[in-house]
Amino acid sequence: MNSSATNETGNMVTIPYIKAKDSLFVEQQSDTTEVTSVLHHGDRYAVASLFFIIMSAGLFGNGLVVFAVILSKKLRCVTYAFVVALSIADLFTMLNIPWAMVAILSTDGWPLPDWICSSCAFAMITCIGFSISTMACIAVNRLILFTVSRVTYEELFTPIKTTLIIFLCAIINLAVASPPILFDFGKLGYDKRFSSCTWDKTHPMTQTYELFVILVQYPIPLLVCISCYAKLFLILKRQAKKLLSKSDSSSSTDSANLRRMLTRRQVEVTKSMFYILCTFILCTAPFAVVMVVNSPGRLGPYTGCILLLNGAINPLIYAVKLPSLKQEMKCVLLCQLSKIGRSNSGK
Repeated sequence: MNSSATNETGNMVTIPYIKAKDSLFVEQQSDTTEVTSVLHHGDRYAVASLFFIIMSAGLFGNGLVVFAVILSKKLRCVTYAFVVALSIADLFTMLNIPWAMVAILSTDGWPLPDWICSSCAFAMITCIGFSISTMACIAVNRLILFTVSRVTYEELFTPIKTTLIIFLCAIINLAVASPPILFDFGKLGYDKRFSSCTWDKTHPMTQTYELFVILVQYPIPLLVCISCYAKLFLILKRQAKKLLSKSDSSSSTDSANLRRMLTRRQVEVTKSMFYILCTFILCTAPFAVVMVVNSPGRLGPYTGCILLLNGAINPLIYAVKLPSLKQEMKCVLLCQLSKIGRSNSGK
């Protein structure tokens, strides 16, 4: 539709007329950039396959840990409370992977109701964060066990206090995942770039929220793990030197046996700490780095696979390294349920 007006010379001119709502629509359309996935078809199938392998291993390993503790009365103690909490968190993480597989294989966007994708993102952020926090609690627990008396240790880690610590870890990570829901600080949902149920990049605050999650859930537990295990190694090394100095008055045979025992113990402790720290760093660092840099490209989903892998191999590190739990898991695997709880292996 056109309208007429008079110019300075008195002549009539025709002016194009555009409706306000049409003008607004054109302006909004020009400012909106269509977000497309950076993944190729090969990436989708590769990531989905990795998801399936990680899920299968994680469900089996963590389920085995929980099942062994439930069946064994001697494992129902404070020592294994954090290990079980870690396994349960990893189990819930594994149970959310099927939704991640649906997202990665859908080339036309999220095919199911949006609340399912948002709930999956909420659960993933909470469970992965809780898993990392629990690993830090295990590091603190191991350090205190070797640095204080047995009486003091039992006073610090009573069943009630241990439950409160685990509950606090859960509350903290629930709080980290809640801002997009409570305060519109970012948005959980389908990410078109990586075809994943994480956070919706179209929200203006999503990038800030993403950085917030990484900074809260990653550096602090990492520093706790490194400092605790490093201090524990130094303490055990000093104790070994003291024991060796006291053994000088004993026979040469006894001294040699003691040296072999201490050497073997130090090697095992060193290996355990090496596996724990390296696995923790290798599995979480790639995802944290690419999220902070905010330009992961096609590497994003693969670093997510590495992050989830941490939950699948935790049973090998935290359970197999504990002889009592290792023995009970072996009984469960061999279907020797009558032998559960009868082994006398130490912690």
